[in-house]
Amino acid sequence: MELSDARVRLRRAALPYEQSLLEYLLPIVGTDGNYGQAIGSGFLLQLSSGTVLITAAHVLSELQNCFLRVPSRSGMVVLEGKPHVTREIRDASFDADVGICLLDIEKMTDRPSATPLTVADLDVDDIPSPQTAYGCWGAPREENRVIGGEFDVRATFYGGLSASDETYDLVGRQPATHFVMNCDRRLMFGESCQPVQAPGFDGISGGPLFRLGTFEEIIRGCARPKLIGMMIEGWDRWSAVVSIRVSVIVTALRQWFPQFASELPLPSYVEVQMVPIPEDDHDKFRT
Repeated sequence: MELSDARVRLRRAALPYEQSLLEYLLPIVGTDGNYGQAIGSGFLLQLSSGTVLITAAHVLSELQNCFLRVPSRSGMVVLEGKPHVTREIRDASFDADVGICLLDIEKMTDRPSATPLTVADLDVDDIPSPQTAYGCWGAPREENRVIGGEFDVRATFYGGLSASDETYDLVGRQPATHFVMNCDRRLMFGESCQPVQAPGFDGISGGPLFRLGTFEEIIRGCARPKLIGMMIEGWDRWSAVVSIRVSVIVTALRQWFPQFASELPLPSYVEVQMVPIPEDDHDKFRT
């Protein structure tokens, strides 16, 4: 399959935007001794009085089974902080799958290497539109292993367009709380604009998903990418990547960490009650 001239121009124009977003990806590794593997992805959000790690609840919950480490400039470091993960959502029929950890940087031997996002990078009211490119970075499990304490990050970018209403129905999600992106990983186009097969979706949960910009903005070089979601699952069957909207994540932050509420944007279209695991259960996490 060959791309048309117009799609080649768009693909080449999009590459610098894609590469610029890699710095925000934070692979998360589960380790036992000197061996381990990537179990998910995540990203950092810098607030006035703290740095929070945001990932999927099913990734952060692995703290009950192993030690979680993330890359730093000096090597892999153990996560330190208090985790919060969703158990349920009242008055709603969707799985939020949100995990947030307020990092205790002073206890960590080094700062995570990923560049933190800021509140200005978020769009809590994104409305999917045609002729707009989206994408996400992740650390697929099949490409990332820890051997002898060494971890060489191999990240993959998954790009696509907003999915149809039919695809939302197939994956059982609602546009108000989730963003679904059409993404056939078996037919992606690399930097040379040749078709390639991307690694499987396992391990990309928790990675940041961005709206790159409209096709016109990308070609003109004036796009301003914004974070609109966090990946929680991928479907080969329907060629789709599912993400939880950043509006839901911000709602969790506002409710779980009231000290940050005043600096976080208030979503216009989402109002849910986020329920974390009980405080008494936090001692089950290995931190």
